[in-house]
This record gives sequence, structure tokens and C-alpha cells, in this order.
Amino acid sequence: MSDGDEDRWDDETLPRDTEVPDDEDLPDRDDIEWETRAATYDEVMHKRIEQLKRITAGLEHQLQFRDQRFADTLEQKGGSFFRLAEACLDKEDRATNNRAIAPRTWESSDAMFYRPLPCLCPG
Repeated sequence: MSDGDEDRWDDETLPRDTEVPDDEDLPDRDDIEWETRAATYDEVMHKRIEQLKRITAGLEHQLQFRDQRFADTLEQKGGSFFRLAEACLDKEDRATNNRAIAPRTWESSDAMFYRPLPCLCPG
């Protein structure tokens, strides 16, 4: 064998490993379920992001009316969402502030599963 012959092996000429099932490369039920859940997750998240963009524009529009009834309703009905948002933003701030206490790996807060954006801070 000359140099480089090892690079020419293909699946047809390699001996088959009898320990590896023939269908190993075929997607199994878990693979299909994971792909389905990932697609559903992406779809739901994109829908929510678009809703947030639209309602943010709508909230900015509401400013001109100074309707305290709407502000009260927003606080009452959206309070839990805003608390979640504050917890996520607090975690974000702690992750990007090198002078503050670092966020704990395991939190018991609402933001436990929120992953902060990577820090783009200068070195």
C-alpha cells in the first residue's frame, strides 16, 4: 500500500463490524420525536416573538392616550409575564456584568431555564 491509500477506503471495502446493527444510521423513534418537538418549539417561539414585536408597537401607541385603565389592566393581567421578563433580564444583567455576583448554575427562579445572550463585551 502506498501513502494515501488509507484515505481511499469507502464503505464497500471496509469490513463490517458485527457489533453494530445494520440499521444504526436510520432514524429511530426518539430521533423522530426530538425533531418533531424541535420543529414545534421553533414554530411556537417564532409565533411568540412576532406577537411580542406587535404588542410592543401597540403599547408604544397607547402612550399617547395616557389611559390609566389600560395600564392597570396590563399590570393585572400581564403581571406574571412581566415578573418572568424581569427575572430573565436580571439574569442577563448578572451574566454580562463582570463586577456583580455571577449567576448560579442552578436557580430556583422563574428564569431557571433562560440562557443569557453571550457577552459581546471587550475582553
